Amino acid sequence: GIYRLPVLVLSYPWADPFHPDRAGHLLQQLSPILETMLATAQDERQTGHGTKGCGNKYQTVGVFLDYTALPQEPRAENEAEAFKK
Repeated sequence: GIYRLPVLVLSYPWADPFHPDRAGHLLQQLSPILETMLATAQDERQTGHGTKGCGNKYQTVGVFLDYTALPQEPRAENEAEAFKK
């Protein structure tokens, strides 16, 4: 079958040097977007719209947050070199 996964990719500066969103402001702003993405994916599964055969009862969405995947400052020397690439 054909499968797809809606993905939201976020890249943004940290709110402070020790935490990307300490007060949760970004999460509050993102929640409606994530809820809409999930509802749309689930609706396409239930109605049969969208890519034929793409859904299942566990339809979901993907989220990539760069702060969990990329080294933040202060970086070790090898991290700084890798970050430049």
